[in-house]
Amino acid sequence: MLEYSGILLVVGWQWLRHAQRPRTLTVGGAVTAMAGLVLVLDLLGNHHVDAVGVAWGLGAADGLATYFVISAHDDDPLPPLVVAWGGLVVGGAALVIADLVGALSFAAPRTQVTLLHTKVSWLVPVLGLSLVAAVVAYVTGIAGVRLLGARLASFVWLFEVLFAVGFAWLLLGQSLSLVQIAGGVLVIAGIVLVRVDEMRSPEPDVVVVGDPELAALERAAG
Repeated sequence: MLEYSGILLVVGWQWLRHAQRPRTLTVGGAVTAMAGLVLVLDLLGNHHVDAVGVAWGLGAADGLATYFVISAHDDDPLPPLVVAWGGLVVGGAALVIADLVGALSFAAPRTQVTLLHTKVSWLVPVLGLSLVAAVVAYVTGIAGVRLLGARLASFVWLFEVLFAVGFAWLLLGQSLSLVQIAGGVLVIAGIVLVRVDEMRSPEPDVVVVGDPELAALERAAG
């Protein structure tokens, strides 16, 4: 939940950095979508809140917002794919170093694994994670952000949560409650509101600096 609050950071960044003040539909879409996430993730009720977990969640939100902002830019010196590749390399190297110094401990035995009730080589899930979950996901994801823009793409990304819940239902037999289904409807409604707002004609604010009469004559001549 905290990670996906990064969509609010994207909206705030575009407001502060590019003077794109969110309009009523975008604000309503954000509130509706976040309320839907609360229901989908079943966050109502008594839950223990860990300060360290909250800090990591907010850090993930910042990273998510940065991903959308960088991916949407087409005038940066480095292409977004190179930036994503660099981030994955740095993250992988950090994990290796953490294992070498004893901060983390992990192992990767070369044994067969069960995938969809079938025994396969360990290379199959590794290639699946590398090609499908990384290469295809990042290439198509960045291309989608370029087409939709940072703000709309960040809201569309909320479908990831809905797909995760849906696959848990189909593949793992985890039942969905009516509250979660209602939350999914709210998430979709929020995305639709933001999309409708994006389709509306922009109405930029006109700021007149200097002599008002001269500015009026310039607008009339233009």
